[in-house]
Amino acid sequence: MNIRKASLTDWQDLQTVCQTSWRDTYKNIYSPAYLEKVFQMFYSEERLRQDIIEHSAQWHGYWLAEENGQVLGCIGGGMNEEGEGNVYLLYVLPSQQRKGLGHALLATLTKHQKEVFQARKQWVSVAEGNQIGIPFYEKEGFEFVVASENWIDPSQARDLQYVRKI
Repeated sequence: MNIRKASLTDWQDLQTVCQTSWRDTYKNIYSPAYLEKVFQMFYSEERLRQDIIEHSAQWHGYWLAEENGQVLGCIGGGMNEEGEGNVYLLYVLPSQQRKGLGHALLATLTKHQKEVFQARKQWVSVAEGNQIGIPFYEKEGFEFVVASENWIDPSQARDLQYVRKI
């Protein structure tokens, strides 16, 4: 397995990983209309190309996990105003989960946030009812802090905030 930064030529593979993983993870949590709204907001060709090109403290870009030239997972994050790291997304194709890719992707982002931005804490938001993400993040040392309304659509599942020291 190889982990690398995404390039513009990766946008379609990235879109496939994000949309496939989203659908599988959230099919029983979010409404179909909400899923489509999120796809348009974050995983359209235009948005993915923009997010691959633009990097800042608030958005570090995408890292991809690949094997034999096939993209199997991705992660993206940034820093908050307090100088703490955020994991904004972490997706692994359903057929590739529980093989260490998520851990490797998280370790890559964490190393970047620690070395480049001197982060000492890292946050992640997980949808209430996400039985894939919650156990994963808890195993990685994240602890639940608070539940809040879904920031896109308050009628959907609540967002659970987790934090860990890094």
